[in-house]
Amino acid sequence: MEEVKGSRRPISLPEAKEILDRVWSTREEEDLEITQRSIRDYVRRFSKINADKARKLVKFLVEEVGISEKHAIQLVNIVPLTRDEIRVFLFKDYPLLTGEKYDEILRALKAAIEAS
Repeated sequence: MEEVKGSRRPISLPEAKEILDRVWSTREEEDLEITQRSIRDYVRRFSKINADKARKLVKFLVEEVGISEKHAIQLVNIVPLTRDEIRVFLFKDYPLLTGEKYDEILRALKAAIEAS
């Protein structure tokens, strides 16, 4: 397996899918180990938006909404579609987040899904 050089930072499922597709694009299905096939299938099944939209959405959630990168990536990975689902992820660390902010997050998530 090839070693990846560079800095370490958390990435979303869509970004992982993009990287794995690029790395494994030259390999035949039967050349992938069972674990690699399982990982590939998982990221393909659960990536709901493309990597570019995921990066933009994480940036928006961090810079405009004010949540941590870790929480933004969780939201991008899961793509909750109601305020209550978003609240499950954020309430413990952001108990004072306003309804307006929840609506802003919800609009951004829905727009990303519709654009994909």
